[in-house]
Amino acid sequence: MSEHEGVLKMLGNAKIYPLGHRYSVIEFDNKIFTDVLVPTKLDNFLQRGLETNKPIKVWIMKMGFGNKTIPCFELDGKKYCSAPFGFGDLFFMTFLSLIFLLVSLFGDFPSIVKLIFVPVFSLGVYTMISPVLSYSMLALKADVKL
Repeated sequence: MSEHEGVLKMLGNAKIYPLGHRYSVIEFDNKIFTDVLVPTKLDNFLQRGLETNKPIKVWIMKMGFGNKTIPCFELDGKKYCSAPFGFGDLFFMTFLSLIFLLVSLFGDFPSIVKLIFVPVFSLGVYTMISPVLSYSMLALKADVKL
């Protein structure tokens, strides 16, 4: 997750999805970000940042295959965050990971498959859970949780 600060100068065209608005481009002072998803609940507050012409601090998180999202931003001293993943989501991801790990360790696979699969699987689980945990920690400190 990276943190950027500056005056919001432009919000490009947006495609509307159930989870949010995907902007073709977002421009800060001298930074340009392309193809960024903003959760639906945060979009109006982000547009307020465009209207006020005051500095805004955003956190941009990469999810999955290079997809970028803005889960939180700070405007006028208030931090706005969309609701993070809940305990049930983390529990479900951990439970699924445990099942796949047990199947790979105790399943009827050749030893070479087990030797390769366990480290690759562990790296995949870390890659999947790490952004979720950092996002949750950031959202705990928010003034406005949506």
